[in-house]
Amino acid sequence: MAKVMIRNAIMEDGETFVRLILQLGYAATRLEMQRRLETIRVNPEQQQILVALQADQVIGLIHLQRRLSLISDCSVEIVSLVVAETFRSQGVGKELLDAAEEWAHGQNITAVMLYSNCKRELAHRFYYRNGYGKIKDSIMLQKELASK
Repeated sequence: MAKVMIRNAIMEDGETFVRLILQLGYAATRLEMQRRLETIRVNPEQQQILVALQADQVIGLIHLQRRLSLISDCSVEIVSLVVAETFRSQGVGKELLDAAEEWAHGQNITAVMLYSNCKRELAHRFYYRNGYGKIKDSIMLQKELASK
């Protein structure tokens, strides 16, 4: 595999993000993705999206968010990490994880955490191999709010 380069996301990456996020099982239109990217890019100290490039093609992304909490020290949460299917198991995910950890260090943060769907066993093995450990079982709840 050719060398992978990591850089900050730019607005032009939005269309590729739609395809990548779909591989995680989440649908978004190009317009929705552009709007989300604009919102995230407003506050780069709190959130960051890094992309993996090969031959100027975006082949993966990682979305990071600072987590402020009353019950623990600040940490960085990996909100999403996805590598294009044809580039998986080639070290791209590890490159993105390393870049995420470097960003956390740059923010003087000493912990990186994530939530992973219990069905994603291959993803769990990937994270375990890269030094992440399970800290608890939990359930995620959501309530859809009606528009006002």
